[in-house]
Amino acid sequence: MALETSTYINGLVATNPTSTDNVGDGDNHIRLLKSTIKATFPNVGGEVTGTHTAINSAVATANTATNVNTASTVVKRDASGNFVAGTITAALTGNVTGNVTGNVTGNVTGSSGSTTGNAATASALATSRNIALSGDVTGSASFNGTANATITATVADNSHAHTISNVSGLQSALDGKVDDSQVQTNVPSGAVFTDTNTTYSVGDGGLTQKNFTSTLKSKLDGISSGANVTNTANVVGALTAGSNVSIASNGTISSTNTTYSVGDGGLTTKDFTTALKNKLDNIESNATADQSATEILNAIKTVDGSGSGLDADTVDGVHGTALVQDSDFTQSTSSNGWCKLPNGLMLQWGRKYASANTTNISTTFPTSFPNACLQVVCTAEDSSLDGRDNCGLGTTAPTTTTFRIHNGRSSALYFRYIAIGY
Repeated sequence: MALETSTYINGLVATNPTSTDNVGDGDNHIRLLKSTIKATFPNVGGEVTGTHTAINSAVATANTATNVNTASTVVKRDASGNFVAGTITAALTGNVTGNVTGNVTGNVTGSSGSTTGNAATASALATSRNIALSGDVTGSASFNGTANATITATVADNSHAHTISNVSGLQSALDGKVDDSQVQTNVPSGAVFTDTNTTYSVGDGGLTQKNFTSTLKSKLDGISSGANVTNTANVVGALTAGSNVSIASNGTISSTNTTYSVGDGGLTTKDFTTALKNKLDNIESNATADQSATEILNAIKTVDGSGSGLDADTVDGVHGTALVQDSDFTQSTSSNGWCKLPNGLMLQWGRKYASANTTNISTTFPTSFPNACLQVVCTAEDSSLDGRDNCGLGTTAPTTTTFRIHNGRSSALYFRYIAIGY
């Protein structure tokens, strides 16, 4: 009879007993089963209610338990009885020995150790406090630790007595003030002065005047440097259009007659206006009726231009800017080249090698047409082959960058092409 020897379940042979064993040996097999089951589960003294799936899952979970902070695993302690964990959500009752690092949500009572995180630096006071100023300066603000507090202070009137020395710069400012005795009565409206005698320097002369108004001073400031002023009447006259005041070519006020030198002649007049003087100044010095060719050319250039009636830049009424010039062309004159006209029209040309019996050979233009290729003309270098054996342009329409060539011959060919576009 086939009867194995085993202490635990894993030693049983699933194929025993065999079909040829004596029926009388069945009790031996039954006793073997009992002994191995009891030896395998020696401490099971009651009903096992868990399913095999639950038991297998529990065993697998227990086998993955670790003392480190690993997600979705059972926590076990290390050899020192410690373990690592992340966030612990629970009400802890009892003493915590050691450091607590991180945020603590909830009340912590009876703590005698140190803390870090928000527990060590609370963001708010348990009870708000009022901070106040008293005495000569008053003000208050409520503070609970959640935000800055600003106190608006109020200084009590007449709370301090000050001397001049207590105020920086006050004595110097007072010393610079004009004494009342220096101020003259009957001051004209808008008068500006620094003392009882105001002196303004005009050219190399001088003028002293009491109660001299700022308006008259502005007029005097406008007289050019070097002007000779003899009296107040002449100064006022110099600033009045059409006055009898002389202004020589060097800008010096000298007399009541105004003299201007024009060419090789002279002109003397009274009441000579500045506007006319400016026009005379524009006439060339020592000009005569007999001008040189250079002088005449320079004079013509001053009136040359469109609308002047004397436009030297036109040919038969067409202005030079409308004529095509070499600088108006952009071009690449190589064997595979292009040329762009001023109106935007482009011509391109080149030479293309085509292998035997090839169709729709892609050929790239020397440069891209900005908008479109209007037409391509392509011929074989051996003109006798044109139109024969499918030699020439391909069936695909040209683009701005490429066109197609056919070579239906049994030998390679070179093709020449020209294209037009814009």
